[in-house]
Amino acid sequence: MNSLFSQPTQVEILNFQTFTNEYVANRYGISEATIRSHKKLHADELVENIHFITETNKFGTNEIKWTLRGIIKLGMFIRSPQAKSFRLWAEQELEKSILAELKTAKETKERNLRLIDENNALNLELINKTKRHKREIATYKGKLTMAKNQLRAYEFKATTFPETEKLQQELKNAKASAHNYKLDMEFYMRKYRELKKQNEELESKSVKALDAIQRQMEHIFTAIGAVKSFINDGDEYFMKEKGLLKG
Repeated sequence: MNSLFSQPTQVEILNFQTFTNEYVANRYGISEATIRSHKKLHADELVENIHFITETNKFGTNEIKWTLRGIIKLGMFIRSPQAKSFRLWAEQELEKSILAELKTAKETKERNLRLIDENNALNLELINKTKRHKREIATYKGKLTMAKNQLRAYEFKATTFPETEKLQQELKNAKASAHNYKLDMEFYMRKYRELKKQNEELESKSVKALDAIQRQMEHIFTAIGAVKSFINDGDEYFMKEKGLLKG
């Protein structure tokens, strides 16, 4: 079950790809100065951590990097010959990121459902083993009781008729049978106690695992619904509400 808990509970819907000012300017066929001018002029529409991020480069200075959403938003203000094709490329890359994350969410859901089925199967197998051992213990208890009764009868006969060699041998055999039944019953009692403890531990782990799976799946279903709304209707509201716009 360890692999079950290695999955992140936060579902990241969009790949966080970023691109330098120089790259964006070249692809749009404009200067970096024009990019900076648009960023300043449309500051109310170009939002940090959604359309661009600020990073410190190896020289210790701040550097602007654009996300796919930022490239698309910038394209609304640029009228160069390359603008349409570059904006289309960014839209396609963004869609691929969304579809890739949806595929991951679907695979995670299927994997979690398989884990639930496997866990239920293991639990059922353990319950069946416990029941079987209970029946075996009950059977050996019955045999032990019969052997004890038979032993007492032979002891009485052997005491009453000590000269009877056959009774002495039967008594010896009865004692051996009773001893063997006792050993068998003790073995199954130990197995039963071990299975009972194992069953309790499995039940506790199962509850924790199912809780974790449920939390994971809630994130997944929330993410899928928000992204479907974005893809089908262009509605970003639910993605913004759920904090899923990461790139």
